[in-house]
Amino acid sequence: MANSSAFWESELFRTFAFYVSVLLFKVLSNNFTTVYYRSIRKCYRVEEDSKLVKAKHQAVEHPDVTRVVRIHEHDLENIIPFILIGSLFILTGPSLTLATWYFRIFTGARLVHTISYLFALQPARTIAHVVAVVILNLMVVSNIKYFM
Repeated sequence: MANSSAFWESELFRTFAFYVSVLLFKVLSNNFTTVYYRSIRKCYRVEEDSKLVKAKHQAVEHPDVTRVVRIHEHDLENIIPFILIGSLFILTGPSLTLATWYFRIFTGARLVHTISYLFALQPARTIAHVVAVVILNLMVVSNIKYFM
């Protein structure tokens, strides 16, 4: 990385930045999905939110709200590690083709996982999760080998 300016402008970094941006947009979109489901199900976690919209406060979450909250949690559990692991991975100088496929597959798997979770589609959800975890582990192993 003698020329850091060249790195930031490289196709590898731009590709990684694109997929990270897609994934972060997805995480941010989960906020709106949660609000939407809370609104249509009239299920607010905090009492003052219930009062604001004149809904009855419910101590127990509606299953649909629980589902979208779990989608958000799963994204945080997987996308943050992807960003950290991927940041190290691109420093190892992988081939653009390999890195692009890793990023595409991981992003696609997370999108499939979300859709599968939202509509309760098994085994698609589990398969998507496993695929994403395999990609993360491939990058981690590559990082360990490189930085050892």
